[in-house]
Amino acid sequence: MCIIHNRVNPDESKSAIGWGYGSISDGIFTYAYPEFITTKGSKEGSIVDQSSPFEGERKYKITFTSYGILMKSFEGTQTWEIHKDKMVYTDHEWGPDKKYAQRTWKRITE
Repeated sequence: MCIIHNRVNPDESKSAIGWGYGSISDGIFTYAYPEFITTKGSKEGSIVDQSSPFEGERKYKITFTSYGILMKSFEGTQTWEIHKDKMVYTDHEWGPDKKYAQRTWKRITE
């Protein structure tokens, strides 16, 4: 499951919610979001889109590194870096507009 809220500009808020599945087999991580909803708008009104940010499944090769785990998509446009204290997702073609996006999650407890 993925939930992303962007409230940087209150007059143009955006939210994305996806439900999907994932699996790991033979050093390959595979996942998909067959159900996805994006809302854009303000207090005056919103637009709802049910398009997934990508079609089908994404597959990543898993590599163990000195800092943790690196997963790189077969297409080479997305990476997951999993460290002990954070996780960084980079996508050079995110969403229907294929924009650059990077998200960092930091561990807040031991």
